[in-house]
Amino acid sequence: MAYDIPQELKYKEIFAYGMTLKQFIYGAIFGMAAVLILSQDKIPWEIGAVAGIVLMGIAVLLGFFDFDKKIIEFISYLRTPKNITFLTKEASQFLGVKYLKDSAIVLKDGTLVGVLKVEAINFSILSKEQKDAVIHNFMNFLNSLGFRIQIIMRTVTLDMTPYLRNMESKTSANAEGGLAESYSLKEFLQNYVQTNKVTDRVFYIAVPLRNAGPSVKTIRGSGKESLAFRELEERMEVVREWLSKSMLNSKRLDNTGLLAFLASFFDDGVKLDAGCTSPYTDYKGD
Repeated sequence: MAYDIPQELKYKEIFAYGMTLKQFIYGAIFGMAAVLILSQDKIPWEIGAVAGIVLMGIAVLLGFFDFDKKIIEFISYLRTPKNITFLTKEASQFLGVKYLKDSAIVLKDGTLVGVLKVEAINFSILSKEQKDAVIHNFMNFLNSLGFRIQIIMRTVTLDMTPYLRNMESKTSANAEGGLAESYSLKEFLQNYVQTNKVTDRVFYIAVPLRNAGPSVKTIRGSGKESLAFRELEERMEVVREWLSKSMLNSKRLDNTGLLAFLASFFDDGVKLDAGCTSPYTDYKGD
């Protein structure tokens, strides 16, 4: 990941007259333009002076305040699509995903990515010994990693569907009054969650394998592809084992779950019977 270096810490080689090469070029171009305007007899002196000041001001803005970069960024912003949905071509280009296979995302550069959905635990209700064990094992997990991972946290609307479904199954065999009460409670909970915008946090761990190949074309359907998928599977198992030692249950997203996971980052209203929760994608997994 690249980080911006503060302006005062950047090394700038002086080219001439205390200016960098970039500042000197801008100063020379706009300075010559100002002199050329002032040398024209047909142009009134007052207008030429104003034009010269404007040109030198532009040179200062471009050379000393990086306005050239800001202009390029602004043009890039204007050319960038502002309303991208999951089913558009721009979304595919933005994500860089080529295809999904064997519970893995294959990127256009050949990188394979597996995703684990991790069940959160209520740390506050654990005993001191359990808390120490969780912290110790998770610290060892991070220290033992020989490859990169990405921990993703999503804040989503609380999904009461599994709880309500379980409640209905338990009350269906009871008397009619009990069933009516369960429907009343279901309606109350759904309205409460919607009205108060109750949220939940969902955690994922993305495990990449970047040495799968220089491009998808070179690995797809080859023996190297099979080896890459096996290596990714081994990495996923290592992560799952360490999470289990930290009292964290995890489940690997299959192709459908990965599709829903990717779709959840876009405001499409996509609903899939898959393995992730988001504001836009419903999770109805086990």
